Amino acid sequence: MVEAKSLNDPDIIIEPSVLLYYPSYMFFFVSQSKPELAQRIERGLNIARQDGSFAALFEKYINFKDIEKALKLSERTVLKLNNPHLSEATLEATASEAQQFEVVK
Repeated sequence: MVEAKSLNDPDIIIEPSVLLYYPSYMFFFVSQSKPELAQRIERGLNIARQDGSFAALFEKYINFKDIEKALKLSERTVLKLNNPHLSEATLEATASEAQQFEVVK
């Protein structure tokens, strides 16, 4: 949506009936010599997730309800693409999120 608007080209449109789902995630990489930093980041993210502040911040910048409504996601056929670069650990950790895209019309 944002990308199409930023191009400001009337010949580029958002396809109305199909959604491509390509899972990708954001990671924090920390030097192996700084395990305490990795633990602190993980602890902070877990606290933020548990108290709702992570979701609130995320929602402030990316409003999924507005996106879902604007793109009429419930009316689209979802084509789930595999991301061969995701590890088994990542796939297991994100399984609940991916389930929402399992059903294809």
